Amino acid sequence: MTHDITPDLPASAKGGPQPPTLEFSDYDGDLAELELTEAQEREVLTYLWDMVKMTVDAGYGLDAASTVLSVIARELFAGMASDASSTTSSTTQEERTTP
Repeated sequence: MTHDITPDLPASAKGGPQPPTLEFSDYDGDLAELELTEAQEREVLTYLWDMVKMTVDAGYGLDAASTVLSVIARELFAGMASDASSTTSSTTQEERTTP
């Protein structure tokens, strides 16, 4: 039995393109002039890769802050809308009862 771990995505997105992954071999020799060990080169490349990935994610609104803030904003505006409608209803009722 298999489990679908992405039920909230449309069917067209489930088999879509995957994000790129860091291939250290693509950058062989690019950091040679820094005279780093292989472990240090991998660390530098990983930091750079993560910074670029976070920048791209933020640009598309996929970063954690954007995700959380959008949920908070949605809840806040939904609450404001319901408050506004109840205020409008009570104001209208008061206007009708006052001479």
